[in-house]
Amino acid sequence: MPTHLIAMLVCLPLLQSPDDLPRDTEQPLAERAAAMLDELAALGFEIDVDTITIEARDTADCREDVVRQQAMFFDDHHFDLFGTLFAASFGDELPDDRGAELMQAEVQRLLATMPAYYQADRRALVFTTNEFNELSDPDYLLAHELAHAWRDERLDLAAFVDGMAATSEGARIAQCLLEGEAELIALAVSASRRESDLASISPETSGNDVIHMLLGDSGALPYTAGRRLALTRYRSGGWASVDALFAAPPSSTEQIIHPEKLGLDLPRQIPAPVWQVDDAPAHVHSDTLGELGLIAWLTQLGGEVQPVRQAALGWDGDALHLYRDDGDLTLLVWRSVWDRREDAQQAQAMLDELARGTTYRRGASLDWVWAGDDLDAETTWLHRLTKQAVAVLPDERDAQSTAAAEQALQAQQDVTPWVAHDSWVHPEYELHIPVPDGFRPVEMRGVTMLMQLGKGFADNLNVTAETWVGPRTTEKLIAGFKQQMQALAAFELDEISTLEIDGRELALARSRAQVMGNDLAFITLMFLADGEAVYVTGTVQASRADSTGAIVEAALRGVHFGPAGARPPPDETAEESPFEYELF
Repeated sequence: MPTHLIAMLVCLPLLQSPDDLPRDTEQPLAERAAAMLDELAALGFEIDVDTITIEARDTADCREDVVRQQAMFFDDHHFDLFGTLFAASFGDELPDDRGAELMQAEVQRLLATMPAYYQADRRALVFTTNEFNELSDPDYLLAHELAHAWRDERLDLAAFVDGMAATSEGARIAQCLLEGEAELIALAVSASRRESDLASISPETSGNDVIHMLLGDSGALPYTAGRRLALTRYRSGGWASVDALFAAPPSSTEQIIHPEKLGLDLPRQIPAPVWQVDDAPAHVHSDTLGELGLIAWLTQLGGEVQPVRQAALGWDGDALHLYRDDGDLTLLVWRSVWDRREDAQQAQAMLDELARGTTYRRGASLDWVWAGDDLDAETTWLHRLTKQAVAVLPDERDAQSTAAAEQALQAQQDVTPWVAHDSWVHPEYELHIPVPDGFRPVEMRGVTMLMQLGKGFADNLNVTAETWVGPRTTEKLIAGFKQQMQALAAFELDEISTLEIDGRELALARSRAQVMGNDLAFITLMFLADGEAVYVTGTVQASRADSTGAIVEAALRGVHFGPAGARPPPDETAEESPFEYELF
């Protein structure tokens, strides 16, 4: 589905990209797949078609596949440990089947949202029949999932993941490499169709903020950070350099999130505590969170995207342990070490703010202990833990790379949008959008939107950007938009025209669709900027198209470009979403 439209749909797992080729939306799936296999082969990704099947399945019939997918990456110990961690963090009761509950919840989330997947254990590319398929671009999904099939032929995905998944950190590294490569191959197809090349794309503009809103920051990182790493390697050494990542994978998700640390900032191993006491509980499981796992945990606890990223920055190693005794004691111990003292301080401050349990920091090492409602036991075990201090020897090179990553994170923060003086300011594009009457800024998983809150569907205004490959002309942008509309049976393009604002040529489109029982109208303002296609889209209930829709269109026609000016104080920025409305 076009990225300018999916911003109001919070469940899709993959982004779709436009192309400039006419497509028949009724073309049989087998024909589409054959055409895509030819395109991939022309790019050097030849797949043995006799070894794979391409299927359309009812979502209910995909459960066993998805359960096996989860088992390939994460075993029962993972779900037991993380089910306990999340329940402990939120203060929930600890049911005996907490691990199974967590696994089933993840399976259900995937079944409800993913329009396609590659099933490695039976070499099948499956298109599901959930409601999101009518919103999805089949060519993009084919390219992405067939990329997994190509990698499976070369590597044996199950064996590769099995060799990585001794810890959750290892499983996430594998996921980042696989999704990052598939994203890049799909982008290469789009570039080829526009007679362009991946070398023209900067890694810094190769992401998309829509996917962060759809999946949350930690859910999006395997795709966005994985693709940025893959693109960085491609630009330095072509596809052979990307392929080399699978022969010698990064040693941490930190190195994927911050490619400048690749091969330099190596994670430290942390020994397990040794309890030399008679009442020591039995050790059940151990794991490593890694920077990506830490981001996922802190985000689950309710942390906002930028503070969570800041708190996880400087991670240098961790170990999570679960203990139980024959009585009621369940004990969680998390030990971590950091590049700098201030990194440990930031992580401690966020844990103290968001999580139950007790923390203790010594220099650049940080411990967290949770023992349920037994605070005396928690204090006792933390005291015993602190007697086994983890020595952290400073590494100036690691500290310098973390300082550089911190500056890059701050630069990202500097270009996040804000609202001031009835104008929604996007400094990255020097874009100023008048705030329509009755709309207010709301943050959805780290992405700010303007919304008119109330019961039912929330009329909204969003700004999204996607990587643009090919000629940078408004004519090509319009052509790509039209092709997006043609690829989606649920959507109908009413009209599209050009306009000029502050010396820039833009396009304005009106379209409509019925999405999951909602008749919706869309007004989209679009333009090209620094290697990205930028879409400003108003989405309103069709019954309000003449009222709210007219107000939104007036706001889009009233945008202007110019210096962003000074960022207002934090209390004037977007509030966190109360989720009192429907966004599907």
